[in-house]
Amino acid sequence: MNVDSALESVGLGVEALLALVLLGRRVGRSHPVFVFYILWSLCSDTAAILLERFWPGAYLEIYLFQASLDLLLRLAILVELGRSLQRHNRWRLPHRSIYLLLFALALVSLWGVPHWGIGSDLTLLGLILVRLQQFSAVVFLAAVLALICWSSLQTVRWPPPSLRIASGLGFYALVSLAVHLIHTRQTPGTAYHLLDEAAAASYLGVLVYWVSVFFCFEN
Repeated sequence: MNVDSALESVGLGVEALLALVLLGRRVGRSHPVFVFYILWSLCSDTAAILLERFWPGAYLEIYLFQASLDLLLRLAILVELGRSLQRHNRWRLPHRSIYLLLFALALVSLWGVPHWGIGSDLTLLGLILVRLQQFSAVVFLAAVLALICWSSLQTVRWPPPSLRIASGLGFYALVSLAVHLIHTRQTPGTAYHLLDEAAAASYLGVLVYWVSVFFCFEN
């Protein structure tokens, strides 16, 4: 078993364990979108592995759809976290238009400052895939940073489940953006793939973190 297969197998197992923990702790009562995302990730990751093995010709097309939906669901989680903060703090947070302004500023800064290079030998589908990955990394990190700044405008108390979810998402967003930035200065090869494995390992670490904190601590 190589590193990729090991990460896939362990990742599926930890996702399944996390789903059981979240359902057992009834986290869905306060964060239904997050619980749905974990369940969807478990199903989609399983389907992706099966497609890659038994129907490789259609893998990239389906992955584009999966990656797009994944971004939308992660953004929906951030919306859910914002609403959780408002409920927990009795709507004392600044108006949501301020969040949109912060998001726009973060998005322009993250997309405009780095040089988002791309390989010249990619197929059209490969080009779309790389651009989608870059766009997703920038948009999601911008949304996370905007949420942090938005909640910092006043003294805000984070409910424990929301803080755990935001911490994991924020860490993975930083790693994902760093990997895609470094990729723009690399050519495909061993070092390029090692970074992809590092990103997968960081997501696995986030899953393990969520399992431990939701299992060991009360909501």
